Amino acid sequence: MKLMCRIEPIIHVQTGRRIGGEVLCQPEGADPELFFRSVSPELLSHIVQEQICTGVANQHDRNGILFLNITIPLLMNLVWLRSILAMLPGPKVIEIDCQQSESYFPRLVPHIDAILTLMRAFNTQLWLDDLYVRHIPLIAQLPFRFDGIKIDKHELWRISAEQDTPAMTTLVTQVEYLTDHVLVEGVENEYQHRFISESDVHYAQGFLWPVDERESFVITI
Repeated sequence: MKLMCRIEPIIHVQTGRRIGGEVLCQPEGADPELFFRSVSPELLSHIVQEQICTGVANQHDRNGILFLNITIPLLMNLVWLRSILAMLPGPKVIEIDCQQSESYFPRLVPHIDAILTLMRAFNTQLWLDDLYVRHIPLIAQLPFRFDGIKIDKHELWRISAEQDTPAMTTLVTQVEYLTDHVLVEGVENEYQHRFISESDVHYAQGFLWPVDERESFVITI
């Protein structure tokens, strides 16, 4: 199977400046979310290693932050995590999927201090991906803070379709209580860009900002 990969730009909303990019991969003939939620830890480990080796080589902005997605079981494997972080020379973000991680949070808590200490040593932040409104009470109860949180694209699409600016501002404010950096996914047009700009959201990503073709690559698994 081939994974068609790209580095999707991460944009600072107020300045329009690109601050980094997320490595995203589309498996041939499969839904990416379903594929990555069902893949074995061994295969995912291999994919992440290939993403780093090939992604770093293709990253045009050498000073940009590279965002990578892994699972909590891989995150808790400190030997593996150290080897992965050592492969990345610059600033980086490790993301874990909120929906995939809900049942793993109790297992993560006893290990989080060691994980964060290791990540800090390698100039790495820990972010939470794909947050829905319903996740906020759960995240608020965790005894640690994520460095950043991404609001899921479906929340943006729902709220922007209703043209409910106060609801967007409220959601961003609620997430700001939980983290230092808030990003909204799924910005696909200028209307959605203007819509999120009226809130205090820090960062955005989506099809509005085209991928640099020099940052596209293929992984064969």
